[in-house]
Amino acid sequence: MSISQLLVTAFTAARQRQTDLPTKWVQISVRLGGLLPASLLMASVQREGEADALIRCLEDEMAERVRSKNISDMFAGHYLNIMTTYWIGGIYEILRLLRERKLVDGNEFIGLLKDFELLRMPLEKHEIAKDWDLEEPVKFVKFPRNNNATDEYVYDPQDSKRGHIMPMGVSERGSMTWHVVDMKGGAERWIERRSLSDRILELWGSEAS
Repeated sequence: MSISQLLVTAFTAARQRQTDLPTKWVQISVRLGGLLPASLLMASVQREGEADALIRCLEDEMAERVRSKNISDMFAGHYLNIMTTYWIGGIYEILRLLRERKLVDGNEFIGLLKDFELLRMPLEKHEIAKDWDLEEPVKFVKFPRNNNATDEYVYDPQDSKRGHIMPMGVSERGSMTWHVVDMKGGAERWIERRSLSDRILELWGSEAS
């Protein structure tokens, strides 16, 4: 079987396993795409919805591996991370467009966009989101630790060679999760990919929304 056939089979199986999820994403695509009718926004939302269904299947399988302590497929987490990172970037651009065009507002939407931004900046731009709010360099500790002097590093927003790697892990649901730094809010916390998807479905995927 060709790679193309395997890929089609994977997406088809994901739609079948996720039951009503594809329908919800289509509903979301109509609602959001209708805000910008002379565009491919509807198609963009549906694309991310298909990716979400596939990623959820990968997460379910990862959760089972974690529960059974099965490490036979050592690359499963790597490919889950790849798919997750692409999905976060794609959804972020959709949300950013909605904000910039002033098509959507509300506290729930702003909070959702903020969490995507906190993830997208370190993942794709290799820097802390809104690091211009830093008045001076900040000291961080690398994760996982090497338990030596290399564990600590200084993040300087003025340094063109600066970089930030978020501590990451896998939740009980098999979903990628990251420890983010919120410069503007002055807090640190963990964000799980699947919880972000759930919030999108709650915000726009119900019949009442």
